[in-house]
Amino acid sequence: MSWLTAQQVLRARLLGNDLPECMPGLDEHYRQLLELLHRSIVFGQSTSVLLNGPRGSGKSLVLHRVLERLSAEPSLQTAYSVVHLNGVVQNDTRVSLQCIAKQLNQTIDDEQLLTGSFADCLTSLLKALKKGSSEQKSVIFVLDEFQEFTGFSDQRLLYNLFDVAQTVATPLTVVALSPHMSVLELLEKRVRSRFSQRTISFRHAMAFPLYLDICRALLYLPSTFEDEQFKEAWNKHINETVLSDEAVCDSLRYQHELSQSIWELRRLLSFPICCISETQPMVKASVFLQSLSQPYEDGKMTMLKGLTLADICLLVSLVRLSTHLHGRAINFEMVYHDYTKFAAGRVHLVGKTAASKAFEHLLALRLICWDSHFHRRGSKNTPKNFRPLSLCVSGKQIRDVIQNSTHFPSMELLRAANAITL
Repeated sequence: MSWLTAQQVLRARLLGNDLPECMPGLDEHYRQLLELLHRSIVFGQSTSVLLNGPRGSGKSLVLHRVLERLSAEPSLQTAYSVVHLNGVVQNDTRVSLQCIAKQLNQTIDDEQLLTGSFADCLTSLLKALKKGSSEQKSVIFVLDEFQEFTGFSDQRLLYNLFDVAQTVATPLTVVALSPHMSVLELLEKRVRSRFSQRTISFRHAMAFPLYLDICRALLYLPSTFEDEQFKEAWNKHINETVLSDEAVCDSLRYQHELSQSIWELRRLLSFPICCISETQPMVKASVFLQSLSQPYEDGKMTMLKGLTLADICLLVSLVRLSTHLHGRAINFEMVYHDYTKFAAGRVHLVGKTAASKAFEHLLALRLICWDSHFHRRGSKNTPKNFRPLSLCVSGKQIRDVIQNSTHFPSMELLRAANAITL
């Protein structure tokens, strides 16, 4: 029943929180974060760090692997506590304080919550964690969706956490995770001055060979697998049969162009793993192709085919800017300026008023959208033309629509589409 054990191990990895032994491209991030948290626990050093990178780039994966490593050390198991907060769920300072108390196994009465200051309540909770007469437990605060916390009133939660993290008396480490490159600019001056300015940046573009290595690492059985013969046969089959198949590689390359998210890759790989059985203990390449073909049926492709030439040109300009600026904020004025340079002499230029209407049309179709954290601050005073934008389709989809459509006959537009860097 080795196949069943292998299926359970890989399902726990792809659908749960289990992690592979190594993750290509993330080893340095893992080493930096592990060293930082280990120092905080062992030596009582307080600090803060920001894990910054696009969604699916491996921020949570690295953090979970580091916490799993720390919890496996017997000498550290009772030396620290972890508090998880999410800016989408705990969207209020009072709710956050109650959640902190619950995760630290402490109680906080309603009167103290209503009358006491946030700083006093937080300090009293941390003091209650003392293990002995003078030694105090280290606390690791994990702030997921960090950009959402910047919308809290006066940013009191962030101010007090970073302020405590600067003191020697309370060993506290704040680990913030955010997909937005400019998230530190949303912090108030007093909050930013208390942040350590330590940032671990995750990749914004992944080459296909690295993507393939990550796929291989997710599918390999660990060295601790009991049946050594089955493990060697499985890993050899994955490397030499499945991932060497030309059709599978082409499908993976297409998926890589659509999305470089590790989370999305884990979801796609779970289907062929669930299909192995006693009669078919090895993964078949045909099942891989079936799983990888599912994301191709995308309704946005149908919408892209019905766009006007101006709509498509604006999307091409947005892709070009996204590639060159590497995740920095982009607005309509920047897109239109690039459009006038890119489309001049290639297609018929439309005026700013017509381009603005095309822009509104793309927003209505959800092919582009406002940045998720934008409405938190300054949305009333900032003109629409200067609000940060996000692209909701891939450059590959736009390129395919231009190449396969008869509505865009310009060879110059086809050349521009082929030049899109993904």
